[in-house]
Amino acid sequence: MGQKLSSPAACPEPDTQGPTLQPITGTLTFHRLSAYVSGAIAIFAALVAIFITIMHASHFSDPKRQKQIIRVVWMPPSFAVICFLMCCFNGNAALYIAPGLDVFEGIAMASFFVLLTDYVAPDGDLDGFFSSAKGDMPQAGSEAWYQKLTFGVTQWVVISVLLWIATAASLAAGTYCVTSRNIHFAHIWITIVRVISVGLAVISILQFYRRTAKASKPHGALKQFISFKILVFLNFLQTFIFNLLRGGNDLHPSAHLSYNDLTNGIPALILSFEIALIYPIFIFTFPWAPYKKGYVSATGPNTKSYHGGFLGHRAYFAAINIIDIFAALGNGLQAKFGGREDVGEQYAPPPSNYYVLNENQDTYYPGSSQERIYMNQRMEQGGAQRY
Repeated sequence: MGQKLSSPAACPEPDTQGPTLQPITGTLTFHRLSAYVSGAIAIFAALVAIFITIMHASHFSDPKRQKQIIRVVWMPPSFAVICFLMCCFNGNAALYIAPGLDVFEGIAMASFFVLLTDYVAPDGDLDGFFSSAKGDMPQAGSEAWYQKLTFGVTQWVVISVLLWIATAASLAAGTYCVTSRNIHFAHIWITIVRVISVGLAVISILQFYRRTAKASKPHGALKQFISFKILVFLNFLQTFIFNLLRGGNDLHPSAHLSYNDLTNGIPALILSFEIALIYPIFIFTFPWAPYKKGYVSATGPNTKSYHGGFLGHRAYFAAINIIDIFAALGNGLQAKFGGREDVGEQYAPPPSNYYVLNENQDTYYPGSSQERIYMNQRMEQGGAQRY
């Protein structure tokens, strides 16, 4: 990439010469064609996102869930716009832009995780959910386990921003070197951190979904999970493959493809096509119908009022305000590094000689703090006996 370094290790110069570039057809080069196609797909994706957003904003009866849905559905059009810019610009300019994919992906992944959380505990009582779910879902986990998964997901939001800054700084300093896997250059380290961080986020979501799938199934979480994750997986896989090819300096221009076409244009165009094929499915996997007043679901009709305000403006502001994601990150950090007591043991079966009976002879095993408070109150009132 033409970096000048004081280090003994020299950044290999990419093969940018090749034969004289020929148009694909007429006077249309691949570079211009990729810009036209990716631009059209970006417009299409934006129109789909605007449509879904307006429908949710105008039926904004469940703000906690729908603001997360709006964030998730804007990930593909954000990808499409970045792909368009990557197809338009040559050289290092595309390298400065590409990490934006990870930032939007991180926000969408954290939002989807919060959405899954609300599916299983709409009242926010995770402690009570994990306690009561032990019968149907023995592996449901605990609140401490959940907070550690929260850290695993939300850390990718922060790490993706830091990696974007590190990429820009190392490119400006001439120490990035996309054509080498040498440890003297920033590219290899940024790639390693990226793989670890996004891998931790994906695994955390998979673990949470696997253990709570039964509770989230009525909300169509499986369809949402597949439609959302397939784009995340494809982006990760393609970025990894093309980083390996560029790092090994294995890409060489041809009569129709320049070095920039091979390293930036083709990956961006492939992702654009995948967005065009997959994104329309989001209309059906993230529907707004269940949030309409009067909609009858398995739990009964929706009687909630709309909270979107004039033209749904409150919904847009709620989706843009991602303070809840950073709050979740703070809780995850506290659970991971703050020495917080692991409440997982609270849900283990008690000794055989420890149980509580109320006046109806119902058996209670005090698990959560709320249950213990309730039992203490009942025993103080003489309505329960402890053996």
